[in-house]
Amino acid sequence: MTDDVRTLLAAIGTAEDSPEVAAATALLQEWTGHAFEFADDGGTRVLWATEGGAQLSISNDGTVHAVYFQIQPTDKMQPFEHLHKVFESADPATGRDGVREVLGEPAITEYGLDKYLLNAGHQLSLKYRNPETLSFVTVGTTNDAGRARLQKAAARKAANNGGLPLSLEVTDEDGILAVLDVAAATPIVDGCPDGEVIPLFADLINDGHGVVWMTGSWGYGEWVVTVTEQASDSAAHREATVPVTVTDGRLHLVTFGELTTAADDLTSLADVEPDRAIPLANGTYDLRLRQLFDPADPPAEPTFEIVVSRAAGTGGRTPVTQALWWSM
Repeated sequence: MTDDVRTLLAAIGTAEDSPEVAAATALLQEWTGHAFEFADDGGTRVLWATEGGAQLSISNDGTVHAVYFQIQPTDKMQPFEHLHKVFESADPATGRDGVREVLGEPAITEYGLDKYLLNAGHQLSLKYRNPETLSFVTVGTTNDAGRARLQKAAARKAANNGGLPLSLEVTDEDGILAVLDVAAATPIVDGCPDGEVIPLFADLINDGHGVVWMTGSWGYGEWVVTVTEQASDSAAHREATVPVTVTDGRLHLVTFGELTTAADDLTSLADVEPDRAIPLANGTYDLRLRQLFDPADPPAEPTFEIVVSRAAGTGGRTPVTQALWWSM
């Protein structure tokens, strides 16, 4: 990031009437050529220049908690056209891959956001409308738990070497995860009633396109999924083995929300969350799914382990009627 950004970082966490916020506002006004004014944006107080595409977001306690740059125009904000003043050599026109060449790989990618931990202890988030279009950039505060999560994720990603073993982090809203051959699997239709979703889960598994499982927790969860060729010594709370066929050189870890919003083409998930790809040569594998925690008493980092081995054959496959460990 550029030297000027230190002025913006200094304003984060300070009171809205502080000298640091005044300096940050003056800098943004210089960049955009527009004056900033206070406004209420859906219950959140902001100091923004809608024509300049930038804003300072203010917490309920009166401190600035984020600096926001709108790169693609919206109904409320014009584009911020000075990204090079924030990131040296960063060109939003190059898309996600081009920005990552400048910033490196994000610690976490979730909900379409690339998240980095800055040296100042703040979180940098970049949202992409699609792989070619950067939508907005935010630099904001994060608590101790958030910083620790980003640090662990960055270390985990650095340890991944492009093959197995591979450690992936995923956040979901429904307590349902899947590992799929997105090139062959049939998507789940958004809004499909539970009674119709259950057999569709079963079809994915029985057709050999992937494994779908219930985490043991309805609602929001943060999970680690480790893919390996050798089971760890950790005891499994429960486990199951499912044969899956790879047709496009990889499987993909997805959430139920992603599965249901991928329209009629799951291959788009590979672009939305590219960091959750599991590289495997084409062929049929046994995926041994092991849950290494008790969902009634989950640890700080609940982990699923998937042990991958070449399948001896497809004969004798036992059909399922629902996702693994499904509970209603």
